[in-house]
Amino acid sequence: MPWNAEAVERIAPGIPTLVHPGDADTPPFPMHLSVFQTATLPEAMVEEMAEDMGMPSPDIALHFLEALLHLAEERGYELVSSVELAEKTAAATVNEGKRNAIKQCRTVCGEPAYRIMFRDFNTDEPIVPCETAPGHDCKARR
Repeated sequence: MPWNAEAVERIAPGIPTLVHPGDADTPPFPMHLSVFQTATLPEAMVEEMAEDMGMPSPDIALHFLEALLHLAEERGYELVSSVELAEKTAAATVNEGKRNAIKQCRTVCGEPAYRIMFRDFNTDEPIVPCETAPGHDCKARR
């Protein structure tokens, strides 16, 4: 399963009582989606509904959330816990100072140009204009 199974298990029970948080113009409101309101139905009816929808079990909220997270991941998003996000942010902050380094620069045509201290760089081999390399005879312009 590519999605976060722990998150699915923890969030799915809240789907039947889902409340939209609202916004500046709209107060919070409950999302009364009948397909998730199966708690009051007989178990056989819920199982039949799930079977009719082609689901492997009657836990409709669980399968909905799995599908939703799968869709999000296909679109390039991932659900991470607040704790994991804080840990990743802290690790990135620790490495932030390592973005300053002396690098060998190359010209657009690939010739070595010079070494320089780069601050806040985000690549291992920055590209510089050929005319900034002292004594460089650019082969790309010929």
